[in-house]
Amino acid sequence: MYKLLCDPGLTGRLRLLARTPNPAPPGWYVLVSRYVKSPRRARANERRNTRISRASPRSGSSFLFAVQLTAPIRPDDRQSSGGMNAFEPLEPHSSAGASTSETSSSSSATPQPIMTPTTRSLDEFLESVYASRPRFGISKLYYAIIFFALGLANSGDSAEMGCTNYILSSKTFQDDILKNGDDVDFANRGAAIAGAHFLGMLISGLISGVLADIYGRRSTLLVGLCANSIFGLAAAASRNAVELAILRFFTGIAVGAVIAGVVTLSAEIAPPSRRGRFMTLVASCYTLGFLYTAAWAVVIFRGDEGSWRYSDLNGRLFMVINAFPTILAAFLVSVFVPESPRFYLGRGRLEEAVNVCNTLASRLNYDRSSYLSEDELRRYLFRTKEIGRMSTLGKHAIESSSVGETRLGEIWASLLNMKTVYVRGMWKSTLPLQCCYMSLTVVTGVATWWTKIFQSLHLQTDAYKLSFYHTLSQIPGMFMASGLIDSVGRRRLVIYGFTGGSTTLILLSSLVQTVIATEATGNDNHFSILVLGLACFYSICLCIGWLSLDCLSSETYPTKIRSTGRGVCVASGR
Repeated sequence: MYKLLCDPGLTGRLRLLARTPNPAPPGWYVLVSRYVKSPRRARANERRNTRISRASPRSGSSFLFAVQLTAPIRPDDRQSSGGMNAFEPLEPHSSAGASTSETSSSSSATPQPIMTPTTRSLDEFLESVYASRPRFGISKLYYAIIFFALGLANSGDSAEMGCTNYILSSKTFQDDILKNGDDVDFANRGAAIAGAHFLGMLISGLISGVLADIYGRRSTLLVGLCANSIFGLAAAASRNAVELAILRFFTGIAVGAVIAGVVTLSAEIAPPSRRGRFMTLVASCYTLGFLYTAAWAVVIFRGDEGSWRYSDLNGRLFMVINAFPTILAAFLVSVFVPESPRFYLGRGRLEEAVNVCNTLASRLNYDRSSYLSEDELRRYLFRTKEIGRMSTLGKHAIESSSVGETRLGEIWASLLNMKTVYVRGMWKSTLPLQCCYMSLTVVTGVATWWTKIFQSLHLQTDAYKLSFYHTLSQIPGMFMASGLIDSVGRRRLVIYGFTGGSTTLILLSSLVQTVIATEATGNDNHFSILVLGLACFYSICLCIGWLSLDCLSSETYPTKIRSTGRGVCVASGR
């Protein structure tokens, strides 16, 4: 004897009371429920194995449902639950008496446990895997290796961005590339080299987000890392400002592809309870890239004062060394970092999503009997109606297991559908985020010229050492952002970072003339300390603002347009 049951707290969710170990046969069943207030809502709540076909009102708030079980439900797919209403088999009217007597006899028998199908989301499964990770051993480090690779990829990006700041300030580079006759052409050649990088990031920010939503976050990230390595090394062999500007433009495109994939991928792989902290750690590795570049600049560009015999090659050597983090990151990502399971889920590729999650579980020695299954994930999607937030292609793939849209057509449709970040209420988030990225990038643009600014102030301390100390101050900002991101909140930290950075720049601009006049007349380095202190505070505020804004933009958009939405916002700032 079988009875179908309804969970009283969840409209139209069907459960099965098993009285034998055999699976329930397909057929028609009747539900009488006091808890379902709306038959319209219940009819709309379909399941993979059940379909509510009709409903009629009964006395009070009870409703009668005819339910068709279209596929057998096996007892081994269920777990215990309680508090259900019974479904009875729908028998012909001639056998109604027999059915009633059978029901009475079964009700007097020993009650059997109620077994229900288990359902877990990707986030719930990743959280359970992370919570059960071993305390000791190499397995515990697997998550750390993944996020170390993603952080190194982010560091390689910032190293390429910070490279321009130091090569433009090198006297040998100015003589080799920027010199136009007897003068150094900063206004045209220097600005073209610095601006080409951001122009490439602008174009890439619009395109790479769409590509990451179509081809995958990991694939886009790997392509960006490889291209960044190639163009970064090629820039060291450039012969003039035009060639260098072109290569820096393509490097900017590669950097934009990495940005579109790295933060989104870290958000979708991290367990929910640690997502903010892991994302902040990955984003804060941006600081380590700048620090790496600043440290090498202090060592290499001392040749400008004649301490190195091959100082005429120091700018090219600097660009070669600057590409090393990106090369190493490309290797680590290709070996250790999996594709985002949420990307597969949004595309309707449930098998790949489950495989990624189970691979993570196996690396962390998770119990094999508790692995995620494709049927379990499918039941969760329909139970929570999360399928409604998936892409059209993903829903079609889940329901029919076939995809008829070509990849080229999908790319074109996705480019045209970039407007989705401005419709259905998303514009309320997109427009403020775009304004934030534009404002923060304007403030950040000063960082490209910090070394040159220190030189123009004629400070007593070496400009490259000041730049190194200024970059070193981002480490406190990184730890402050990581520790406060979950307790204070993303929005507040963005506001604090904006306010502090802007106020510091205003103070610095008001002190410029005083500093130049004082430093030109004496050996007192008090103003050097003051300028460095303000620059360090500016760097801390900027670090907090950037990390918080990256987390905020990654968590604002749903999975199917997350990379696209973030790409549009980042591109707005370029």
